[in-house]
Formats: sequence, structure tokens, C-alpha cells
Amino acid sequence: GLLTSVSTFGEDMNGELYVAKLNTGRIYKLSGDCPDSTIQVTIELVGDSIVSNVGNGNLTWLKDGNDLPDQNSGSIALQGEGNYLLNVVVNNNGCHYYGTSNLLNYLEDFECPDTSLTITIEQNGDSIYQNGGPEGTYVWLRDGSVINGGSNAYLIHDNTVGELSLVVTYELFFNDNMDTCAYRDTSNIIAPIIIPGIFNQSIGQIQLYPNPSSRKINANLPREIVNNIQSIRLLNIQGQQERFVYSLEATNLNLDISKLSKGVYFLEISTNSERYLGKVMKE
Repeated sequence: GLLTSVSTFGEDMNGELYVAKLNTGRIYKLSGDCPDSTIQVTIELVGDSIVSNVGNGNLTWLKDGNDLPDQNSGSIALQGEGNYLLNVVVNNNGCHYYGTSNLLNYLEDFECPDTSLTITIEQNGDSIYQNGGPEGTYVWLRDGSVINGGSNAYLIHDNTVGELSLVVTYELFFNDNMDTCAYRDTSNIIAPIIIPGIFNQSIGQIQLYPNPSSRKINANLPREIVNNIQSIRLLNIQGQQERFVYSLEATNLNLDISKLSKGVYFLEISTNSERYLGKVMKE
């Protein structure tokens, strides 16, 4: 009876069907049973776009929970980092079907910036230690060569002569994504001050006289030292080698210190297996 007295019918903006009854001014909504169904929606990154498997219907793209305007299309161009989602509504013969896509989290490739941190090493007594800079893994160098066992932020100075430096490998974190970058920096270079007495317990085997002196100093050396000498050096308190003249006659070592400045020096004698140190005072 209703349809025989209908004067007009139409569809609203949501796709619902309505009819108007003749001469009554009454409007009726037509309804029927729609099958339960959900649209399977997927989105994926393709180049610089996000593409869905759905090409028609009412499509609403969202980024970080906010609608992207004017994007009623099956694909959109990337609009920066964020979480992308697609909601779809399809009207099929008055029945509406809905679907929501998977969440796509897009992060731009991160490039580690060029940077470096200042690493400072200092001496305190017989310790050389890092004073400033990042924590990380440590490698100590003497004259550019790795010191075995030097893997801490400090180093016990054994009075071996040479310039020391410290290489630190460390990580820095950037942005909210905690992107990690690894860096490696080298400290300043120092020539540690020699600490008398910790070098070798056999130091008493070198007898120096006269000491102090302004011109010459003699040293009586045991025969086993003379027979195995590898090098003879004179060092200042910074561990730097000084120019001097010496002569060795039998077991008697003669040092000419006349051209040295007044102060304290150290005579270093290295053999095949030992190193000996004697304190020299120039007046």
C-alpha cells in the first residue's frame, strides 16, 4: 500500500532511501536487512606515497589521529613522519560497510650529524686520567701506539717515556626516536712527568757523583749493565729527552751536563731486560 501511494522518493547524503506518501506530507525511511560484512583495508608505503587496496567509497586518511583534508583517494603523498591510518565507508545498495586499515608508522632515514666532543687528560701523581668528555670505551696510546691493558678512563704511569693520548669511542642519542650515532675522538697529548722511585727497584745500582754538579757527572755501572746496554738517555721532569754528551770507559759513564739549564733530570739506561733510572741535579 505505501509504494502505490508514493509521490516521490530519494536518497540522503548517507545513502539512506526515503519515500513521501501522496497527499499526506509524511516521509518514510526504507530499510531492509544488510548482511554483516567488514571491508578489509590495507595500506603500504610505495615510493613517496602511501597506497591502499581500496579505490572507491568514502575514504578518510588520518595522520597521528588527525584527518588529512582533501584526501578522498586510494593513495596519498607522504606528509612527513607520523602514524598513518585509513578509514573507509562503502555504500552498496543502501547498505554501509566499514573498514579500518593497518597502522603505518613512517620514519624518515636518520643521518648522523658530524660532531666531536672535547676529551682532556691530565696527570695526578702516578695516574693519567680523563678529565672531561664522554664515557665510552677507552684506548690509551703512547707515541701513537696502543698500550696493552689500557682500557679504563685512567692509566697508571710506569715512567715509560713517551707522549700519551686517549681515544674514546662513545654513543650519542638524537631525537624522540633515540637514534644512536657512534663517534670516536682523541684527547690532547701530554708528556707525563716522571715520578722517581716507581720506575725500577734496582735504581740503587747506579751511583752518580758528584751530584749535584754544574759540569760533569760520573756513574759507576755494574758489568752486567754495561754488557747489555741498549740506550742511554737524559730526560727532564716532563719526560722529554735532552741533548747531552757522554762517554763510556769500561764501567765508568761520564756525563757532560754543562750546557743544560739548572734543574732536575733523570738518567735512563735501558738494557735487554731492565731499565734503570738515576736522578741528576744540575746546579
